[in-house]
Amino acid sequence: RVLGPSQLATRSELLHAATLPPLIGREDELDLLVRAWQQAKSGRGRLTVVTGEAGIGKSRLLAALEERVAGDAHVSLRYFCAPLFQDSALHPVIARWEQEAGFARGDSAATRLRKLEAILAPSGLPPADTALIAAMLSVPAGAGYPPPDANPQRQRERTVAVLERRLIGMTRRQPVLMLLEDAHWADPSTLDLIESGLRQLATSRALLVVSARPEFTASWIGRPEVTVLTLSRLNRRQASALAAQAAGERPLAPALLHGVVAQADGVPLFIEELTEAVLEDSAAGAAEGHAAIAVPATLQASLMARLDRVPTGRHVAQVGAAIGRDFSHELLRAVAEQPAATVDQGLAELVRAGLVLARGAPPDARYSFKHALVQDAAYASLLRGERRRLHARIVAVLERGDADGADDAPELLARHCAEAGLDAKAAAAWLRAGTAALHRAAIAEALAHLAHGLTAAAAMEEGEARRRLELDLWIARIKALMSAEGHASRHLHEAFRHAQDLCEQLGAASQLVTVLYGQWSHAFVRGDFAEALRQAHGLLALADTRGDTVCRLIGLLA
Repeated sequence: RVLGPSQLATRSELLHAATLPPLIGREDELDLLVRAWQQAKSGRGRLTVVTGEAGIGKSRLLAALEERVAGDAHVSLRYFCAPLFQDSALHPVIARWEQEAGFARGDSAATRLRKLEAILAPSGLPPADTALIAAMLSVPAGAGYPPPDANPQRQRERTVAVLERRLIGMTRRQPVLMLLEDAHWADPSTLDLIESGLRQLATSRALLVVSARPEFTASWIGRPEVTVLTLSRLNRRQASALAAQAAGERPLAPALLHGVVAQADGVPLFIEELTEAVLEDSAAGAAEGHAAIAVPATLQASLMARLDRVPTGRHVAQVGAAIGRDFSHELLRAVAEQPAATVDQGLAELVRAGLVLARGAPPDARYSFKHALVQDAAYASLLRGERRRLHARIVAVLERGDADGADDAPELLARHCAEAGLDAKAAAAWLRAGTAALHRAAIAEALAHLAHGLTAAAAMEEGEARRRLELDLWIARIKALMSAEGHASRHLHEAFRHAQDLCEQLGAASQLVTVLYGQWSHAFVRGDFAEALRQAHGLLALADTRGDTVCRLIGLLA
């Protein structure tokens, strides 16, 4: 049945909604990717990493690859990483599943399960596998499915195995092209998933292309089945051709073209933005009777100049930039605190200027900044006080439940709380995020969330509330460290010391038992038996003080 318009458009598709303009200066790189695709179709799967600085044209190259292989029967899977979710376990994978299943805001758990069952039915997955996918998407599977494994690590391993089996099953039916964009913002679990699937990828009909900035590193780079493709800057001839292409039918004087090419230094995004800025400035200058037109000295100046020419759009862009690279019409309106007509006018200005890309129609529309650098420019133009006020309004909207985010991704709420200076709320949200990550056995993400939480708690006013939050954060961190590094981890000593001090300050006897027993275990596994015996005596002393039989049993065991 036709249910409605697809929501699966990528940023590349939005950027080039019409026919893609000719690719300039990347013919050799595109040919290499096409050859890798031909190999993948014959059963020799590959992983290709496309690296380059911001604005160098990574997304444009991936869009050209999609266009080149469009005539081949295949499945295309697209994943996007984002800075706000770089510590959210499997965020690109989960987002892709939610889009594929058609999850909508307001869907009940039963509705989401039905939608998930509908897309999994053709795969013939057994109920246990469906339950694992549902758990990954935080969808209760219900009585008809086996309960999830009580051990988070085993559940995680089984989930990864299900994802790999489904992908291999897809490649048996037809070749699969997978695109993962902005991997420099990928979470550790997503990178681990790629590594675990590399062996099967090498003998499958699948090509995975990962785009990332030069600072990106991963343990699997350097393996035989991985190719790294580095995009260089365009030469002067290529840069001139791209500037002429960006100008289109609009006249660009030779002197201005020379200035754009010289200033842009071969970065495609810079060339396009400078050309647009110069042409807009030229049109404005002609209207006002000005003759001299200056080429902006930096990309930041160019982007700010373009934002300044759409005053209503500039404010809307600032609000959107505070929300993130992508934002919904619904959340933007709730945060902007401006008349709906003003917000819509600003959005229309930004879309017409090509600074923001739109998908769908209000009130269900979603928007994306054309490039992360556009978002950075808009956000950088905010004064610190206004930034805090904006993030505080975002927090209020998320907490009211007026938009998606607070419940499904506590780390998103935590980041906005931190930027708003709401330290107590930020620490509590980071604790929820860390605890949720621990339950999913996403240990690296949990450690990151809890570290952020301890930083936020340290900024709170001294008092019992702060100490209780810190204690909960340290105890959660101890669990994460034990899972990540084992009971002998050298980082545990500091964590236990902080937790014990806080237990004694708060009189938290039950938690102190846990901490003392953990310290005994830490010392025992390290072979420091004198310290282990000291902790055991501490447990017995605490048991005598409290008259606690359970604590005494634990002490005697120790």
